[in-house]
Amino acid sequence: MGKKLEKFYIVLFYISCIIFFLVSFIFNDSVELGTNKELGNIYILLLPCILLYVYSLKLDNENRKKYIKYYFISYLLILINFCFSNARYAFGNYNLILNDYYNVIPFSSIKELLTSEYGLGYGLYNILGNFLMLTPLAILLPLLFKKYKKNIRFILTILLVSILIEVLQLFIGKGCFDIDDIILNTSGAIIVYFIFKIKFVDKFVNYLLFELTYKGKIINYIILIITILSTIYSIYRIGHDIFENTLIFSDLHCENNEKTLIGSKDNYYYYTKCKYTGEIKQGYMHYDIYDYLQSNYNPIYDKKLGITKEKIISDIKVTTNNNKLKLIYESGDIKKYFYGINKIEMKKDGIIYDLEEDIKGEHQLNYLDVLNQIVYMDRNRNRMYDIYKSDDFNVLKCYKDRFSFNEFIVDPNIKLDNDSCEYFNNLIK
Repeated sequence: MGKKLEKFYIVLFYISCIIFFLVSFIFNDSVELGTNKELGNIYILLLPCILLYVYSLKLDNENRKKYIKYYFISYLLILINFCFSNARYAFGNYNLILNDYYNVIPFSSIKELLTSEYGLGYGLYNILGNFLMLTPLAILLPLLFKKYKKNIRFILTILLVSILIEVLQLFIGKGCFDIDDIILNTSGAIIVYFIFKIKFVDKFVNYLLFELTYKGKIINYIILIITILSTIYSIYRIGHDIFENTLIFSDLHCENNEKTLIGSKDNYYYYTKCKYTGEIKQGYMHYDIYDYLQSNYNPIYDKKLGITKEKIISDIKVTTNNNKLKLIYESGDIKKYFYGINKIEMKKDGIIYDLEEDIKGEHQLNYLDVLNQIVYMDRNRNRMYDIYKSDDFNVLKCYKDRFSFNEFIVDPNIKLDNDSCEYFNNLIK
């Protein structure tokens, strides 16, 4: 019975790992607990680990060692979740690298976090999180692999792991490369590593993992019941997420075969191959093809629905000058400038517009739609900005507060980075 129960616990653990992966990278919206999805997901792995630990307390020293690998697997999944899950804000793409979206100045980001407009608590939460992020490795690596009991090997491994995480976050668009994160990650793990080398601390850890005994069954069964219930609940939430997010088009019908405009979005007019009647179902929601475009549009269904798109603004012609600053619009606390540009002409619906005249007039052109917003930074109240980029011109918005800003429309050959707002604002003075 004992071996069968152990196998059941291990199977339950791996099922929990699969569920944890699914809710972290595929169905993350269905498992948001409180305000932090990454923290909210941990219970899925925590309960089976506690179950395995309690069960291990009745085993001998040698058999307990194999359970360390399950704790290690759980930690790695949690680490991947915190660093790369869908719950993280996707900062952008490879353009971030080209626009210097990284920090290589030690303690610069830490200083910004401590003076963040979101308050000291926000800054300390991020600093402490990075400090503690790799600390479990200070316990688990030496227990699993004897070679990591050597100081230099452990320190180099932690440093490489931290650098790898930062580089991957930058390249896959889940963060930026920050030297301060590396400093916090490695220092936290190294400090804990040497703390656990202290004789009485090491003895206490070994007692908890290999010497402490418990032969009762009641606690084991209570944790088992809670773990099974939480697993069933997590599976239910995944199923509910699928139900809430699956689009069903069976009630949508073609009334005729005329090309039909269904709306505009991001500098494109969207057309369907025919005029659709009926509704699209998504969970308990029902909406027509026009609402679908604005709220739930997904390009993977373009072929199925016969959706095509045409540019609203096209044929952009930019006339440059010798890096002169030119005020083209002013209203209250909002000012807009050309820099390195004399004139921009754009075509909309066959009509050619002068962008400067349009901005001063009726604002018929949503010219920001022709750009890609590639950087948004609001970690410090003195460095809030947007950077937009296209092949024809770039736009830099430098915010004073939520309702006032200076906007610079600049030659695309002029590089925009973290210091651009300071540079352009100084030109105005």
